[in-house]
Amino acid sequence: MAYNNNLKTLEANVQKLEATEDTFQQQIRESDPTAVQMWHKFVQNWQEEVKKVIPDARRLIETQEDKWCLGTCPNLMLKLNDMKNKVKDPNTKMIGVHGIDGDGQKTLVTELAIWQLKNIRD
Repeated sequence: MAYNNNLKTLEANVQKLEATEDTFQQQIRESDPTAVQMWHKFVQNWQEEVKKVIPDARRLIETQEDKWCLGTCPNLMLKLNDMKNKVKDPNTKMIGVHGIDGDGQKTLVTELAIWQLKNIRD
């Protein structure tokens, strides 16, 4: 749930940033040239940062829409398979799962428990 909220917040902030950039550009075109010169370096640096941040954020949003977490578990199935192998290992006594809110820990443990219950029944 937190993951989805984070993704929605990121999307909303990207839209706000794009709108602010557009407004800023319009104000620059309509501004007094003396005022523009005073703020030129600040505006130039800000625009360079915006040009870097927006594409990175858009790429993150597009690639994460179908995933359960941001960054720390790029593929939930790989993590699940790794945990299944640990459960099968007779030397494994305990498995710890940790991460930030919305990272998929509960989903991962739930899927592992379902898998384990199916194996016990078989």
